[in-house]
Amino acid sequence: MRIERDEYLEQLKQRMLSPYAKIITGVCRCGKSYLLKNLFCDYLRGEGARDNQIVVVALDDDRFEELRERKALREYVEKAAPDEGTQYYIILDEIQMVEAFEGVVISLNNHANYDVYITGSNSKLLSRDIATGFRDRGTEVRVHPLSYCEFYAAYAGTSALRCRSTSPTAACRTCSTSRTRPRRCATLRTWSRRRT
Repeated sequence: MRIERDEYLEQLKQRMLSPYAKIITGVCRCGKSYLLKNLFCDYLRGEGARDNQIVVVALDDDRFEELRERKALREYVEKAAPDEGTQYYIILDEIQMVEAFEGVVISLNNHANYDVYITGSNSKLLSRDIATGFRDRGTEVRVHPLSYCEFYAAYAGTSALRCRSTSPTAACRTCSTSRTRPRRCATLRTWSRRRT
């Protein structure tokens, strides 16, 4: 099943090719990796990026265990993206598995042809001090668990944008007008009763 996260995908598109590392943060299992490795990579391919221009390293995967050391990670990425005349998209998933990762991210981001994206969910990445850790060379995209509208769009078959534009019986006003993500709302209870 494909779950669209249009709001966050749009934020990534707006930050593409900026001089900052894109830091995707959020609680565990909220969809950070899915956003980057599925939705964003599909978008890049749709825009003409070839597979060899997209370098994805999932640091929580045992196959990349040796890359959890900073120098090895930097060398791997530089070998996978060697051509200075080609634009590369570097996606480092679960970067917190690399000790003192800020230095390697800044080093990779210094390459003019690298557009760097990282994900992580530990307290270091979730802290408010991200800009300081990256010496003002990072911009944050905070991902939240599915909103009611996103859930409704995925499981009821309507688009999230349409969900937001319809009456309060189709979408919870709190979900569509604020950044909060309530666990339950009156609309969710109503929708649940209808399905039983």
